[in-house]
Amino acid sequence: MNKNELFTQHYLKNYNRLVKRSTWRVPNRSPYLAEECVQEAYARALRYFKTFNPEVDTFDKWFEGILR
Repeated sequence: MNKNELFTQHYLKNYNRLVKRSTWRVPNRSPYLAEECVQEAYARALRYFKTFNPEVDTFDKWFEGILR
């Protein structure tokens, strides 16, 4: 699976759940701010994809580290 497919599948499967969960972590529990945080995490994941090692972690665990 190439990088684009991996990101697309992860995004489609997890985006709404991640935004909903992140709402509890942002000021005023703003869904708009939570959405911005999740989008920024995806942008950073794309930027630092070369650090992802599938032999060490799953993509989900690696992405969670970026999101936190």
